[in-house]
Amino acid sequence: MVDYGAVLDKQHGLLARTLLADTMEHALSAAKKLGYRARIVTLTGELLNPGGSISGGSLRSSETGFLNRKEELEALARELTEKEAAIKTAESECAVAEEELREMERQSEADKKRL
Repeated sequence: MVDYGAVLDKQHGLLARTLLADTMEHALSAAKKLGYRARIVTLTGELLNPGGSISGGSLRSSETGFLNRKEELEALARELTEKEAAIKTAESECAVAEEELREMERQSEADKKRL
């Protein structure tokens, strides 16, 4: 990083509990280890405040930032709901097929007794 010498010495009181992390994942890890008492800024400008609240930063158009994963999570939640519904439908169809099989077996036993 850059050494600002005396300028930073005067600002030390303001920045004493502010850390710099290269990624939000590293910032979250550090915050957890420090009991969420420090302010941490990432290189992309995301800010992790004491207590754990997060505020935005700048993102490159080709990357998805930590805070912009909401759409992805919503899509995954919709997909999960659809898959759960498909599982329930399949379970219902399976139960019907099992009952039909039991009925066929009963009918077969009844036919054997008649012969």
